[in-house]
Amino acid sequence: MTFIVMVVVAVVVGAIAQSWKRRTGFFWGLLALILQVGTMAVFIWADMTSGMNTLETSPNGFLALQLLSVGIGGVVSLVIVATLPVRSAKG
Repeated sequence: MTFIVMVVVAVVVGAIAQSWKRRTGFFWGLLALILQVGTMAVFIWADMTSGMNTLETSPNGFLALQLLSVGIGGVVSLVIVATLPVRSAKG
């Protein structure tokens, strides 16, 4: 379920980049997905090395991790896309 939400957010970021900034939507969507997966991997690694293992003991901890990683990756991707200049139409 988490990966599906990540893909949906990446598609939204790619669609915004494609329609709003006239950029390659696939590239920016892929970048958003990589940021989200990377954020989740860092959080899982941090939890495993801390010794607390809150992800294994609490289902709410894993839900919070999912929301946090999707939120951080999606927001960072949208901020990057929003700061890009608009490309002029080629003609």
